[in-house]
Amino acid sequence: MRRRGTAAVLAALLLGTGCSVTGCDAAKPAPAPAPSARSLPASPSGTGGPVGDGDWPTYHRDNARTGVAPGFPALGTLRRAWTAALDGAVYGQPLLVGDTVYAATEHDTVSALAADTGQVRWSVHLGEPMPGRQLPCGNIDPLGITSTMVYDPATGLVFALAETVGAHHTLFGIDARTGAVKVSRAAEPPRGDPVAHQQRSALTLLGDRVYIAYGGLAGDCANYVGSVVAIPTSGSGPGLAYAVPTSREGGIWTPGGGTVHNGRLLYAVGNGEATSGTYDGSDSVIALDADLKPLDRFAPSTWADDNDGDLDLGSISAGSAGRWPRPGCAGPSAVPRSTATPPTYRAPTGYGRSRWTPAGSSTCGGGRRYRRPARRYSVAGRCGSSTTTAASCTPWTPVPAGSASNSRSAAPRTSPPRPWAGARRTSAP
Repeated sequence: MRRRGTAAVLAALLLGTGCSVTGCDAAKPAPAPAPSARSLPASPSGTGGPVGDGDWPTYHRDNARTGVAPGFPALGTLRRAWTAALDGAVYGQPLLVGDTVYAATEHDTVSALAADTGQVRWSVHLGEPMPGRQLPCGNIDPLGITSTMVYDPATGLVFALAETVGAHHTLFGIDARTGAVKVSRAAEPPRGDPVAHQQRSALTLLGDRVYIAYGGLAGDCANYVGSVVAIPTSGSGPGLAYAVPTSREGGIWTPGGGTVHNGRLLYAVGNGEATSGTYDGSDSVIALDADLKPLDRFAPSTWADDNDGDLDLGSISAGSAGRWPRPGCAGPSAVPRSTATPPTYRAPTGYGRSRWTPAGSSTCGGGRRYRRPARRYSVAGRCGSSTTTAASCTPWTPVPAGSASNSRSAAPRTSPPRPWAGARRTSAP
């Protein structure tokens, strides 16, 4: 399930990679106190400024995860502007707000750097990260801040989720101007053993809450259960949590984290423990409201086989996509292609272990065709048995839970598309 980084250096303006270490000895984490809780005063004295068109305050810039900045000039010849050595591996995407870049390391350190020179303006160490030898498995050593942070313009805070010695998971809110820690609050996963969880998915800011998704460690060991935790940006008030209704696994681990559409949080969920019998809520895309109540879910009809083969639907974030430029063509991208027609929403187009792999170009609006295993699928309008293009497929139509997979003989869809696409849709738990 887990992927790897390559270096502990933040290079150029928005580039950061991380290194990973394998071969960790499993051991019980040493007892250690959790970081002390801190919250904002009832009427905070300072707030941040508005987010500009050129800012990058969250993963892929916005909650739709488009990765597009309005009015961004056409790229010319790229060159390295600067390089800054930090104190650990950088796995999360750096943020850019105004003239400052924010980066977090696996050593549980957050740094602010000048965007033009790379000079460190401030740096704050939030705690000691978990040593790899105290984890039941995994490939990041030490394990500190892995996910992409998020900036909140209402409070002027940069939020980061840090794992510290003792397997404590704490949300920190840091003053973007000074580096002072203003908020700290425990944000533990609601089920399973804290030490078995890894917080890789990008944080999502929606309203006055930060949403934190959890998955497992590389190796899928021990007792972890995918979940989402919501903490108020003030640090005070009730927290919320949702856990995937599986007995184990079902991790939410894609780096993009939650995607927001019409106030709904969309998360891709990995394989779960069940391989037959009653569906366990894993291998799915889920829709949650802002209070983390489940609203809807998509799952392929082959969920049991996917779970058995560790074939995660959760390897790519859920996203929305405009219709392909040519009528009737459904492309694999999750980036809007056109605003002239109503948008089509689809489940992730990639599975863990490359269930879908590029197989060259098609004639469908510049799209790409995909080759996949012999088992039959229909995802985002693509269908067939070996290699196919979107142009040759009948648009997807919902299939009642418990029925056979969607196929090319299905009747064309006549109503506006629902925000799911695939072979099976189930009701929320």
